Amino acid sequence: MMKDVLISQIGKTGQDKKAIRKILLVEDSEPDAVYAKRNLEKAFDNVEVTIARSLGEAFHLYKIDFFHLVLLDLNLPDAFGAQTVTEMRRFNKSVPIVVMTGMDPEYIKKPVLQNGANRLIEKSHLHEDFLKSKLQALLA
Repeated sequence: MMKDVLISQIGKTGQDKKAIRKILLVEDSEPDAVYAKRNLEKAFDNVEVTIARSLGEAFHLYKIDFFHLVLLDLNLPDAFGAQTVTEMRRFNKSVPIVVMTGMDPEYIKKPVLQNGANRLIEKSHLHEDFLKSKLQALLA
């Protein structure tokens, strides 16, 4: 009987918790990475953010873990521009990719979307409320 009570308690507590959503943040700029991670954790109480400093490091992390969303900078030590999205998409075809850019979004929007990004956001908009409104559906 004690065993049944414990099992029912475990089931109830498991229902109360939201599933953890894992985000891979690919950003080589320390200040940008810290700022984005902090605001993601404020915007969503059920996220775990892992930072990769290069595309190569992102690939390595993909091999050992699953991610629900990728936030991708286009200017990395080993990749640059819209081709960065193509490289990331080649590694995983289904995970949503949101490009973060400091460039003029009108200049880069068409090529990154054509190369497989789901969305584009400006780095200047990486505050908590904006992230929540733009990423909520992708993390559902």
